[in-house]
Order: sequence, then structure tokens, then C-alpha cells
Amino acid sequence: MGRLRGEGPRGPGATVVRFWAGLGVAPSGAPAMRPPTTIPPPVTAQRTPSLADQLVDLGTLRRDGVLTDDEFAAAKRRLLEG
Repeated sequence: MGRLRGEGPRGPGATVVRFWAGLGVAPSGAPAMRPPTTIPPPVTAQRTPSLADQLVDLGTLRRDGVLTDDEFAAAKRRLLEG
């Protein structure tokens, strides 16, 4: 007898089992346990810049003319109080 279309090297039963296993279902119809996928590393919290770094950044903004002296003073006060 000739081979049926879709018949694997171990017979049509093996093809059916592989098909359902690919969908996560065991031959009995119960959900099949699948091996876990690679678990990504935990997300690390973003580093908060230190107070000194924030003050340097403010000074750079003032030096470059982005902040006025009053805006710089207000932002610096918020950083030091907060």
C-alpha cells in the first residue's frame, strides 16, 4: 500500500501526534506541558542621577543660555528641597 499524504516516517499517527503537540495538546486531549522558553533577565531599575549630577546638568543649561538665572535658582531650590 502506498504512503498517504502527510504521513511521516513513523506513520500517520506520528504526524497527528506532532501536529497536536505543536499546538500544546497531548494525544489524550489534555493540555501538554511545553518546555519553558528562555526567560529574559529581570528588568533593572533605571539609575537615578545623583544630586551632584543633576546640579551639574542645571549649571550646564544655565551656562548654555537654556535657563535664565531665575529659572536656574528655582530649579536648584527644588532639587535641594526635594
